[in-house]
Amino acid sequence: MINDDGTGLSQITYDKTFDSFPMFSPDGKKLIFISARNSTGPHKMNIFLADWVESGVPMVRINFGLLIYIVLTTMFYPLF
Repeated sequence: MINDDGTGLSQITYDKTFDSFPMFSPDGKKLIFISARNSTGPHKMNIFLADWVESGVPMVRINFGLLIYIVLTTMFYPLF
């Protein structure tokens, strides 16, 4: 996270693998990002949906069908 003025930068995820492309839900309660954690091979990414809480980031791995649903529904109205 980071403050509006650029101070207070802090890391959100703490995994040894690649975590990137984070996006918050419009209400700020969910975080979605891609990661190589739990990967089944090189160059394979998973998508994670996390409930945003101050004490940690409990995560749920998203399967491909749910990802399509999220992308299609958020294009027209907020899913969260």
